[in-house]
Amino acid sequence: METTPPRLVISSGSHTSFAHRILWESSQRHLALAQAHPDDGWMLHLSAGLLAAAAFEAYLNYVGEEALPHVWEEERKYFNTPPYRGTDGKLLRIAEEIDWELPPKGKKPYSGVRSLQAIRDKMVHGRTQRTNFRSKHKAGTLPDFPTTWLQDETPPKRIRGYINDVELLSVQLHEALKQSEFMFVIFGSHPYAGMLGGGTFSVAESS
Repeated sequence: METTPPRLVISSGSHTSFAHRILWESSQRHLALAQAHPDDGWMLHLSAGLLAAAAFEAYLNYVGEEALPHVWEEERKYFNTPPYRGTDGKLLRIAEEIDWELPPKGKKPYSGVRSLQAIRDKMVHGRTQRTNFRSKHKAGTLPDFPTTWLQDETPPKRIRGYINDVELLSVQLHEALKQSEFMFVIFGSHPYAGMLGGGTFSVAESS
């Protein structure tokens, strides 16, 4: 018995994935996992912090690519020298374009964001920590060993605070964009909440 071959069609269209929202959602899920698995809490907070720092830069890149495409086309060159070096420079360039006065670098939330960015840099450019120590203790007991790499500067409570600072600063920028000529760039009431992506497509008969 002959079978009828399946009818074939061709779908074509476009799709956009919002890296900043995916990274932020990933960060929030790591925080939730840290609460559910306290034995793994510190390392999960490290992951959450790294993802939140990446989400912040991804949001700046999203805004920059939409509002200032001629600048972001030369991203590596443009943001490699003062005063626009690095993530701080990207934020500064956007702020200048929309005539937004940046919050003080030495106060939260901006100071927390910068601290998290510094920790992110240490994580992505990790180096082995070697420490000499000397400890007086009772015979038959173990000494107090040095803390592990990054442990002293990344207690979970501090990392959660830094992540909160990222959200606060991002929302401030989001609100400033709403009041600017680049209001078309943003959508929704929160930079990280909502759709992770979307697109359109059409279907046609296969020839």
